[in-house]
Amino acid sequence: MKTGFTFLLVAFNFFLSQGQHEFRDHKKMDLGGFEHTECSYPILSADQNTLFFVSTFAKDNVGGEKAGQDIWFSQRNDSSQWTQAYNLFALNNKFNNMVVGVNDIDSSLYLLNTYSSPNRWRYGISSSKMKSDSSWTRPLELNATFPMESLLRNFFINPEEGVIFLSMRTRHGRGNEDIYVYQLDGPNWVGPIQISKSVNSNASEIAPFYAPHLKTLFFASDGHSGKGSFDIYMSKKLGDTWTEWSEPINMGDTINSERFDAYFSTYPSGESFFASNKGGGKSSLYTGKLVFKTDEDNATDSIEQIIETIEPETINIDTIQLVEVSEDLEVIEEETRKGFAIQVIAMPRNMKPEPEFFIPLEDSDVQMSRGKDGLDRYYFGIYDNRETALKAMKSVREIGYKDAFVRALAKYKIL
Repeated sequence: MKTGFTFLLVAFNFFLSQGQHEFRDHKKMDLGGFEHTECSYPILSADQNTLFFVSTFAKDNVGGEKAGQDIWFSQRNDSSQWTQAYNLFALNNKFNNMVVGVNDIDSSLYLLNTYSSPNRWRYGISSSKMKSDSSWTRPLELNATFPMESLLRNFFINPEEGVIFLSMRTRHGRGNEDIYVYQLDGPNWVGPIQISKSVNSNASEIAPFYAPHLKTLFFASDGHSGKGSFDIYMSKKLGDTWTEWSEPINMGDTINSERFDAYFSTYPSGESFFASNKGGGKSSLYTGKLVFKTDEDNATDSIEQIIETIEPETINIDTIQLVEVSEDLEVIEEETRKGFAIQVIAMPRNMKPEPEFFIPLEDSDVQMSRGKDGLDRYYFGIYDNRETALKAMKSVREIGYKDAFVRALAKYKIL
C-alpha cells in the first residue's frame, strides 16, 4: 500500500493578530545612478531573478527626466547581487509606465495604461510577453475598464487568483483614496468592489500588493495610526470573498519612518522590497527579509513556512519523470506528523512541468500534492527536522531550483 502526503500548513491568523514579525538584513539598494531620481514600485519577475521598478525624473527616461515614469530593471549576477539597472526601453513611452503584475505561468508582465491615446486609459492595464529572442511583444489591453475619476491610481493584478487591486479616488469612497477589487468572472472582470472599513480609512490607502502565499494584502496609508506621512501595513484575507480583511498591522520601525514609506512587495522566500525617502530627498528602494515569530519557544520561521492550513483531500500521485504512479488515494484518517519536505514547483492543475525539469534531482522520490487552491505541488524528501531540510534545500537551490523551499508535512493513512 502506497502512502501519499499532503502538506501540513501552519495557520497564519495568530501571527497577524499579534504582529510578531521582523524585517531582517534591511538595507538600501544600490542600483547605480539613481541618487537624484524617485524610485518606487519594486516587483520581481516570475523567476525572481529580475527586479522591475519605476524611476521618476531620470535623465534617461523616454522623453527626458520631466516626461513621466519609466520601467527600469536590475538582474542578479552569479553572486546573487543586484547589478546596475537599465531602462526597459521596449515597454516605455512618454507617459507613466509601471509593472503592476507578473504572470507566473508564462512570465508575461502586466503594465500600467494601454500604450495608446490617453482617451483609452480607462482600460488601465496591458500585458506583454518576452519572446525567445528576449524582445517583448506589443502590449495588449486587458479586457477590463476602470473609472477615470482621477489619474492617481495604483494597480496590482494577480492573474492566478483572478483578482485586481486598485487604489483610487472616487466620489463614493470612504476617504481620499481607497482600495477596491475586481474579480474575474468567466471572461469578464467585475468591480469595483470596495473592501472592508478595516483597511479603507477616512484618509488615503495606496500601493496595494497581494501575497497569495500568505493571503495577505500589503498597502500604504496615512489614515491609520502610524509613524508619520505614509506607513506600510498588512492585513489578512478573511473568508472566501475579497471584501473582508483583518485589522491592519503596522509593519514597524525597521520599515516605516516619519517620512513616505510605500510600495511593499514580498515573496515566498521572504525576500521583500519597498520604497522610502527615510534617508531624505528622493525615494530609494530598500530590501530585506520578512520573517514571522512563532509562539512556540519564540522561534522564528520564514514566511515560506507560515502559510494557511489546507483541509485534507484526495491525493493523486501523477505520472511525470521521477514522480511515482499510484491509483487515486482516499484519505481516511489524518494524523499530525513531524517531518519536512522540499517543494520545487507548483503549477495550475491543468499544466505539468516538462519532464526534463526533474532530471537534476536524479533518483529523488518526487511526489505531487493536489491543493484546493487549484495548484499541484511537487516535492520530495522526508526530513526529521527543519535544520536538516534547510541544508538540503540550499543544495537544491545551488543546482538550479531557485524557488525551492521547505514545507512541513501531514501524514495520512491511505486505503
